[in-house]
Amino acid sequence: MWELFNQGARKGNRNNDTNRILHYWRKIGIDNNHCMDLLRTFNNRTSPPLPDDELATIWKSVFKMK
Repeated sequence: MWELFNQGARKGNRNNDTNRILHYWRKIGIDNNHCMDLLRTFNNRTSPPLPDDELATIWKSVFKMK
């Protein structure tokens, strides 16, 4: 999973890869606010990066927040 983090998501799989990595971080117990910081770093490594509002939507979905 950390290899995915270092490389960023692949075009065509950005949403799926973002979901996968967030679910992994949640499973291993990384704090949800820290996950958002990591997610922004991950997204900067993704080409093209997802828009901020889309990142927030995925993050909220994984952490069941509204």
